[in-house]
Amino acid sequence: MKEIKLQKPFLDLPSFNLKDKVPFSLYVDFYEEEMSKRNGGLELDSIYKDTFLNLENYKRIIPHYCQHGGDRGFDYLDNILEKFENIKTPSSMAVSDLEELEKHVLKAYQSSYAHYIIAKKKGLKNFISYTRFPENCCGMSSRNIMLSLMEHGYHNAVYGYNEKNDHGCVLIPFVMEDNQGIIIIDPTSDQLWDDSMPREHFLKKPKNHSFVVFGNLKDKKFVCFNGNWKYITDRRGEKDLVPENMIYLETLRDHKNQQVDNIKPYNCFRGLADYLEKAFSNPAEIKW
Repeated sequence: MKEIKLQKPFLDLPSFNLKDKVPFSLYVDFYEEEMSKRNGGLELDSIYKDTFLNLENYKRIIPHYCQHGGDRGFDYLDNILEKFENIKTPSSMAVSDLEELEKHVLKAYQSSYAHYIIAKKKGLKNFISYTRFPENCCGMSSRNIMLSLMEHGYHNAVYGYNEKNDHGCVLIPFVMEDNQGIIIIDPTSDQLWDDSMPREHFLKKPKNHSFVVFGNLKDKKFVCFNGNWKYITDRRGEKDLVPENMIYLETLRDHKNQQVDNIKPYNCFRGLADYLEKAFSNPAEIKW
């Protein structure tokens, strides 16, 4: 099987042989096994706070990890804002072909995977005794990953939040030729499903669910090839979790003296379709 070559600290992983510009989900069980082969047999379900584990390489992938209720300091945004001072926002990334898209998906997946390991080891909400990662950890996790992806060059990384149904994830809009799409990374996806597995598409609760939707904007909706994009899980009686509030590069510029974790929904960009319309009109390359 062909391997996709990625720059360190990311690991080379097998290609998923993307052939067409159609919506798809990464087979995360397979890639979790592949990551395990490359990191000494580590299994995500076996990680606890007392597990002996060297986190250094994972921290290189997630340089912006913060515990819930923690302090990111005053200068955590300096490098990001300087790096992207000439980026017009909202932005998307210009992708040349399907092979490049694979690289971005696998880097984003590895970011979520690395965060999962750190968060389980450290206990993202360790001051709340009844909460264990990933339960109720979607917001902090997604913001950690958004900032870390920005550090790796992704000016278009977005924290998307569905306020009504209380769930957040990471969005990475892209433009490829005359096609538009979004990479979606959900770092706490396994908390969204009940125990009645397997399902039609999953053998077990998917960790670090990573998927891509291709589509276009129509009537203030992001329309996939198979209808309006909806993110349906078992959460809250199968309610739609598509984000409607976005924190992105411009939000960070406007609130550079404020912790990103304290930015209120009314200070976010509201409306996914409006956001994507602007982002798709501002594609820029990702500098590896």
